[in-house]
Amino acid sequence: MVAVDNANNTAKFKRTIMIDTTAPDVEVSGLPASKYVEHNQDNPIVDVKVADNFDEIRLYLDGDEIYYQEFEEPFEMRGFEQVIEDIELELKDGPNQFVFEAVDLAGNKTAKTIELHKLKEGETAPDKKDAPDKGKPVPDKPSQIVKPENPGKGKVEVPTPSPTNPAIPGKPVIGGKLTF
Repeated sequence: MVAVDNANNTAKFKRTIMIDTTAPDVEVSGLPASKYVEHNQDNPIVDVKVADNFDEIRLYLDGDEIYYQEFEEPFEMRGFEQVIEDIELELKDGPNQFVFEAVDLAGNKTAKTIELHKLKEGETAPDKKDAPDKGKPVPDKPSQIVKPENPGKGKVEVPTPSPTNPAIPGKPVIGGKLTF
């Protein structure tokens, strides 16, 4: 942009605008093979790889900044990748959740949630065939699938169509009710 004032002085302005619509990548390695960690086992140590199409990035663990790479001159789009090593995940007995969040130059965010369960003293991990719902075994064959009990009458109630609530095939009906 060139500007000229009343005294015929000229000034030139150059503005570079960068647009970043790509969120950063986050990869966590070194996690235990199972989400269950024995009571007497050391805390897991993980490595986190962050990558983005610009070289400014921040990495947070549960809201605390653990890594920062500043945008460097010349200011341009430069791909970036860094591995942050030896991050200890401090476990307490029972369920644990860790959130790694990377934020790039434009504020694009990527979060990776890690869930681990540290067993209490004397507690054992559930059998691999146990389902997360009340420990019922997962069926090996489709014929072993147990259908839920049906306490209702198994009917569908549909309101009478009206000008404000027309019944159109393929469209949901407002106010419909299913009972089982």
